[in-house]
Amino acid sequence: MSTLLILLPPRERLQAGARSARAGATARVPEFDWVLQRGDALEQGRSPAAALPKADQLVLQPHALDCSFHRATLPRAPAARWRAALAGLLEEQLLEEPEQLHFALPPGAAPGQELWVCVTARAPLEQAVATLEAAQRFVDRIVPPGTPLASADETPRAHVLADEQGTPLLLLAQAEGLLLRPLRGPAPLLPAGTQCSAEPEVAAAATAQLGAAGEALPLRSRAQFALDALGSGWDLRQFELRPRIQGLQRINQWLHRFMQPAWRPVRIGLLALLGLQLVGLNALAWQQRQQIRSQQLAIDQTLTQTFPQVRAVLDAPAQMQRQMDLLRAQAGALGPQDLEPLLAAAASAWPEDRGPAEALGFEPGQLSLASAGWTEAQIELLRQRLASEGWSLANEQGRLILRRAKN
Repeated sequence: MSTLLILLPPRERLQAGARSARAGATARVPEFDWVLQRGDALEQGRSPAAALPKADQLVLQPHALDCSFHRATLPRAPAARWRAALAGLLEEQLLEEPEQLHFALPPGAAPGQELWVCVTARAPLEQAVATLEAAQRFVDRIVPPGTPLASADETPRAHVLADEQGTPLLLLAQAEGLLLRPLRGPAPLLPAGTQCSAEPEVAAAATAQLGAAGEALPLRSRAQFALDALGSGWDLRQFELRPRIQGLQRINQWLHRFMQPAWRPVRIGLLALLGLQLVGLNALAWQQRQQIRSQQLAIDQTLTQTFPQVRAVLDAPAQMQRQMDLLRAQAGALGPQDLEPLLAAAASAWPEDRGPAEALGFEPGQLSLASAGWTEAQIELLRQRLASEGWSLANEQGRLILRRAKN
């Protein structure tokens, strides 16, 4: 399974006089720092959203400077009201207006439970998600770069990273919370047994502050440290950042999800089922073709056995009908296409209030009568009587046409 992790930079904290200048700057296509993990192989780069490499999973990660964790008891209220309730509970601990912030709960959060609440700036995440989805790149998760430890039994972890100006920052994860502070001045007092690491860019400063005598801190690149956060189980796509997709975008999202490795057995099963269906349909079609061929051969054989004089079989039913008509004519018998059966049918159904027919027309299988002087009631009566005997009557261009009814 491949994972594309997008690392967001810390949001800009503008000085009071710089905002107007920034507002007039020319807009540029945003680019994203990314880390691509395929098995044990790592790739890194920076690209616009449309040029990001393909991966089975796309994860967004805000910068550590933009995330904080606060302890709170989740109110016993409907889930739809949790966000507003958390904003009220944490309002005094926040440095910004709650409307500008995004709140997220840990996995398995339940009402009445005391837990850590992740608070981060909402606008950068919304902008990044919108930019990616506009390029048909759907964010599966948003994970914080670090989280407090789940229990006091876990070993505290400290990592020194560099900010945009290269200043060392200490990120300390412990059961009491997540601490982020600049690494300058007196060496910080870390809990006993803390596991320490540092990015290569600030390794020297970190070793001088935190390392034991003569021992350098283990190096851990920003990409490696960011990937470690994937195992935390946190997902910040909650409340306002919960996926809301419609129409074609929803179909694309479903296809994206369906192509994830977790769905691979389902894809294989569907392909196998489709293959079996195709094999079954082909077998059924072959069987039906064989049955039709057998019936055609039986009809042809009946024709040649009954009428040996027929040498070439082109249309067995039509040829058989012609042979039967010839035999009937030779025997002097009447057929359904002759004039006499048509006249007999017309005479038996003739309305009592009509005189003799003024004119007749005959073609094989068809008798025509002039319809002048006929009323609608008389025509309908004739039609009903003929229908009961297996004949049809049509009024076409001023003539009544009598034919044998089609079965």
